[in-house]
Amino acid sequence: MGSDEKASYSLARLAEELGTTFHGQKRFTGALRSRKRFVHALREIVDYLDANGVHPLICLELNELALGLIELDRGTVRHFLKPSKAGGKTVDPDDIWRARAFLAIAVDLKVIEGSSRRAAAREIAALTKSLAGVVSKPASGSLKVGGNYAAALEKWHAAFEKEQVSSRGALLVFNDRQRVADIYRKKIKDRGDAPEMMEKRVIDSFLRDATNAAVRAADDKQLEIIAKGVRTKGIF
Repeated sequence: MGSDEKASYSLARLAEELGTTFHGQKRFTGALRSRKRFVHALREIVDYLDANGVHPLICLELNELALGLIELDRGTVRHFLKPSKAGGKTVDPDDIWRARAFLAIAVDLKVIEGSSRRAAAREIAALTKSLAGVVSKPASGSLKVGGNYAAALEKWHAAFEKEQVSSRGALLVFNDRQRVADIYRKKIKDRGDAPEMMEKRVIDSFLRDATNAAVRAADDKQLEIIAKGVRTKGIF
C-alpha cells in the first residue's frame, strides 16, 4: 500500500469495505458467513491497521489467522483452530442457538395464547421448516431428537424455560422476549394493523428474526432452501 493510499485509509472507508464484504453479493456470493468473507475482512482490517501505523508484528499475527483459515480449505488445521470439547461433548454454535431462541419465543407466544407446547411447536415447525437444516442438527447429544423438527422445537422451548442451554447469548435473547414483544406491538399498532392481527404479527416478527439468524449461519445449500421456503410461505 502506497503512502498516499495509506494516508486516506479512514475508519469510515474500512467500515464501508467490511459492509460490502459481509453483506454484499457482488464481491462474494452464497453463504453470508463463509470462510472467504472472513479471510477478506481480516485482510481489510490488516490494511487499515498498517495504514494507521500499527506495529507490523500485530498485523503479521492477524495475517497468520487469515492464512490459517485459508489452509482449512486444503485440510490443514493449525493448533489454534482445532476445536475443543466442553465436558466431552461438542457444543452447538451460538449463532444457531440464537436462531433457536427466536423460534422458542414464537412457540412461547403460541403457548400463552392457549396452545399446548406440542401443538405450538408443530405450528411453528410447519411455518419454518426451511430453517430445519440449519437449526435442527445439534452437535450435542442432549437435545438430539432425530429428524423430527417439531419435537426439536418442543425440546428447545423447554430447555430455554429451564435455562438449560449452552449459549448465554441465546438465553439472554429468550429472557428478553417480553420487552422485545412489547416493542413489536407498539410498532404494529403505530402501523395501523388490525388489532385482531396483533399477536400473529408479533409472532411473525420473531420468525423473521429467526430466519435472519439462520441465514447468517447457513451454508450455500441451506441458504437456497431458506430463500425458497420464505418465498413459498410468504409470511415475512
